[in-house]
Amino acid sequence: MSAHFQGKAYEQWFRDLRITDAPLTRRGLVEALDFFHQRMPGLDRRTMLAFLRGMDLHRPVKRVLLQPNSEIAAFRRSTESPFKLFYTKVGANLHSLGVNPHDRRFQRFRVRALVEVLESYAAPVVDTWSELLPVGVYRHYTARGGGIQYVIPGSYGCLLVAV
Repeated sequence: MSAHFQGKAYEQWFRDLRITDAPLTRRGLVEALDFFHQRMPGLDRRTMLAFLRGMDLHRPVKRVLLQPNSEIAAFRRSTESPFKLFYTKVGANLHSLGVNPHDRRFQRFRVRALVEVLESYAAPVVDTWSELLPVGVYRHYTARGGGIQYVIPGSYGCLLVAV
């Protein structure tokens, strides 16, 4: 069992996530937290919680290896870097990825080196981060989930923008 679950520490994660402790949710939580601590050691608890809320822990969460020359995708706004954390399978429906689709465009990537990623299913969430609005102004968008998502730290080192 993960070091994050010494004693009763796991109970606080489940309370904060507002989900029940069951074998599948616990396995997914352990897998995600281990991945965050090993691959993203500077990630604070608040950000981990935000990422975990975007994962459907009632479905499998696992590490997978993306093979060189395979292709993946992302939907990015025109003002942001193509190399961020979250990606998906080519052919995924933008409306199943737990984000506001406004002003997002499809971007294809080629994997240039074998890379271990965290694979999960996007959870339905209220997206308050996608639209750039004045400070203090929030527009909520209820985003559907269900699509496969990959977390790829340091993506700029293992992906190429496919033309």
